[in-house]
Amino acid sequence: MERTGWGYDDLDVIFCHQPTKRFVEKAIPFLGDVGRAAGKLWGTAERYGNTSTTSLALAMSEAEAAGTLAAGAKVLVLAPSSGVSAAAMTMVW
Repeated sequence: MERTGWGYDDLDVIFCHQPTKRFVEKAIPFLGDVGRAAGKLWGTAERYGNTSTTSLALAMSEAEAAGTLAAGAKVLVLAPSSGVSAAAMTMVW
């Protein structure tokens, strides 16, 4: 986010790998400013459960079909892990 110069209010949609809805709900209070943007989080765990490595692709596909993920959208993609790996990226769709 620092590199893009965007704030969380600038984002149109956030995608986060979600093993379960509970995982995300427990994490949001610890996310500081990003917690304010939680309403922009497109989730699938409540409908499909843990879809493992397909969770991000599934969420993005659904959001695109719903018109939320449209050309020019500012997107944050998060992939936290319980181990030592994690990733985040911003993009303009």
